[in-house]
Amino acid sequence: MFLSIIKKNFITIPLHSSFWCALALVLGIITSSLEISYTLLLYLTLLTLLFTLPVLIFSTSLRKPLILLIISSFFIGGYYRYTSYKYYYKRTQALVLNTPLTGTARIQECTTTSNRFKTCLTLTVTELSNSTLHAPATVRLYINQKLSLKPEDSISFKNLTIKKQNNESFGWYLCKENIAGCAYIKKLNYKLLNRPTWSIRRYCATKREAIAISVASSLSDRAYTLFATVFLGKKEKSYCYYELRASCVHWGIVHYLARSGLHVVVLIGLWMIIVQSLGIPFIGYRILILVLLFLYYLLSWPSISFVRALLVFFMYQACIISGRSFNSLHLLTLTTVIILIVNPMQLFFLDFQLSFGLTCALGIYREIAYQIRISNN
Repeated sequence: MFLSIIKKNFITIPLHSSFWCALALVLGIITSSLEISYTLLLYLTLLTLLFTLPVLIFSTSLRKPLILLIISSFFIGGYYRYTSYKYYYKRTQALVLNTPLTGTARIQECTTTSNRFKTCLTLTVTELSNSTLHAPATVRLYINQKLSLKPEDSISFKNLTIKKQNNESFGWYLCKENIAGCAYIKKLNYKLLNRPTWSIRRYCATKREAIAISVASSLSDRAYTLFATVFLGKKEKSYCYYELRASCVHWGIVHYLARSGLHVVVLIGLWMIIVQSLGIPFIGYRILILVLLFLYYLLSWPSISFVRALLVFFMYQACIISGRSFNSLHLLTLTTVIILIVNPMQLFFLDFQLSFGLTCALGIYREIAYQIRISNN
């Protein structure tokens, strides 16, 4: 009787079980970041089980006890995923920081800047002469000289010293990017060992820079800064960028500079209008849109909000092509699970929290409005 009275006065939202799995994963990562003992973890696991009992009572989609076990496993999985991520990161840092390094590495990214440090070099250390690496370590170097290195080049280096960062916030950023250390040096003592004949990463990096240079030569500095920020996702720390950002802050539209799902939707809408006018069959033009979006991803500088929109759209198109029903909130939670399993550190940064938190809140609000409309009818 008591339960029936409660059910009549509350709106039941048919949330998919993936939503509760994603929530349990988030709680597990947060719990692991607190660095609590395993005994307290056991108590928290029991509390998680008790927390999910009301879900089993009021939700129509979580009737089986197996779902409860799966949700609890996501909580434990989130806990151990974050723990293992931090453990391997700190172990890598212990090998590469505050000691002269000599070994071999593979170039991930090499970009030139107009600042004091002419080159920003991201490389993956594959072997050290004075110690054994359990896994490749990624480091970032800001060098006061221009280098002609390209992605996927293999080099040998000598006497490279990377000091531990004193800035805690910057250290957290490096941990999120899985970069073991960052150094500012005048010159890199290296030797080129191998340059592969063909490399997808090098091709994409070369094309990205070529597009940026071509656009920059055709537009004014302000127009290029706006185009590079909104359409390419490239934020150059220049006077025009700070001036543009200040103007957007004044008008309260600074979020437009962060390339998000809105930009992806507008771009896809334009592509669909053009492709549909060509008379391509239904499945054909859907696949063509996916190909165009994937090429756009390869030839631009993606952000976490852009990756979220990309994954959601790919799953959305997969459901349409296969003829399956879908729910936008369900697709968002699946995207959340994928990104947090790959990199649990994303959870603690504002771009992830705003992108996923606000989108999830809008999705839940839409479900509530829909249930209210149904109950009123």
